[in-house]
Amino acid sequence: MRTTEKENMAMTAENREQKSSLATCKEALADYKRIYLPVPSIEDRKPVFLSKETRDRLDRIVRLFGERKMSVSGLTENIVRRHLEVYEKEIDEWRKL
Repeated sequence: MRTTEKENMAMTAENREQKSSLATCKEALADYKRIYLPVPSIEDRKPVFLSKETRDRLDRIVRLFGERKMSVSGLTENIVRRHLEVYEKEIDEWRKL
């Protein structure tokens, strides 16, 4: 079966789109790792309870993308720190309501 020139061009455009999408995906992963997967320093630790399902999902992320010393506790710490950073102003405003 012969493909037409138009089909070849469409396939080439699709390949470019996939490569572009792959590059975007890699950039997103790099951003995710930079924000959520550095090993944090945690002083004066306190327990936090998670459901088994949530803990297992976080553990999978840590195993797939985290560095050697990263843990679910570290990922949880980073997620919460980021949340508090992002919503700091809103939380302060809501407190005044």
